[in-house]
Amino acid sequence: MAKLLYEEALNLDPETGRIVLLLDEVGLYVGENADRLAELDILPEMISQHGNGKVWLFVTAQEAPEEILPRIAKAARSI
Repeated sequence: MAKLLYEEALNLDPETGRIVLLLDEVGLYVGENADRLAELDILPEMISQHGNGKVWLFVTAQEAPEEILPRIAKAARSI
């Protein structure tokens, strides 16, 4: 996905083209699912490696990560 977004930014304009990716309310997406949290953890790493500064990522959530992580850990232990 990061490579595709980078290529799209180049198609917009090789010099000044940028893509902004906004993920709103990621806490609702993650819920108590550790796999979803891992998926989201990989995304900024891939954008950093393949976006070459042309792909920007913004993420919002109602809760701070330190409030979500204990809930996910508790849910994982109960499985």
